[in-house]
Amino acid sequence: MTEAPENSFATLLSKIRHDLRTPVGHVIGYSEMIEEELEDVGKQDNAHDLQAIQNAGQRILALIDDHFSAGKTSPDQISIADAQFQIRGQLNHISGYAEMLREDFVDDDPDMVADLDKIITAEKAIVSLVEKIRLDQWEDVKAPAKQAPTITLKDKKKTDTEVDQTSLGAGGDILVVDDDPTNREMLKRRLVRNGYTTTSVSSGEEAIELLGGKRFDLVLLDLMMPGLSGLETLEILQANPRLRTVPVIMLTVARQPPCPGATTTMAGFEAAGVGSHWWTLQRRSALTIA
Repeated sequence: MTEAPENSFATLLSKIRHDLRTPVGHVIGYSEMIEEELEDVGKQDNAHDLQAIQNAGQRILALIDDHFSAGKTSPDQISIADAQFQIRGQLNHISGYAEMLREDFVDDDPDMVADLDKIITAEKAIVSLVEKIRLDQWEDVKAPAKQAPTITLKDKKKTDTEVDQTSLGAGGDILVVDDDPTNREMLKRRLVRNGYTTTSVSSGEEAIELLGGKRFDLVLLDLMMPGLSGLETLEILQANPRLRTVPVIMLTVARQPPCPGATTTMAGFEAAGVGSHWWTLQRRSALTIA
């Protein structure tokens, strides 16, 4: 059955929001981590510039929600030129402050310079995405067909040497599941800094396989991933008697979860008595586990 155009347009807007929010989250996340480390290197005076970057990132998120909100039902309701102009203004603030900070740190702290370079790279990615936004072919956009997952959990044990991307800490063992490598890195660094052991994988399929042989204290699970989505992965975990007790926090770059089609699924989980938590990657609290 062919989807109604309205559904196709909603799918396109959801993709635009997700694609734009991801690098904005990188800008905010790295600037927050640099700010937290300023005292260690005696450069607290630079906090204002980093906060300016974060504020510009938050304003971009608000602009994305304003121009490409789920309430828009046709291209006639959206001015691409206005959206591009307003977002570019905030991007200029980000690139300007990031480049000034880079000049200040270049001779003193190569790690901070590396993080600032990631902010600059993310800013350029946003520029490229903003320039490519088009709504003239929105009727051709189709929501991906859903297939029932057919993954079998394997009862096997893995030694520490068989698990990649593991960082050791003393606060608990956390599995990070996110298809975006930058998100995985930011989460891992925040968690390790707070004393947690982290293992990261890039897909729901990998997470399910790993959980079949290793117990974790918590799973941080991205909502929108290729292949198995976060919700589909969660559904498989909840259907397994041994894994349904593992705490899961859903992560999303969206300011308000869930993604299209998630409301019904989450309602089903709630009806079954399954608790869930949502955190956006732009919130510091998402990366602080009490």
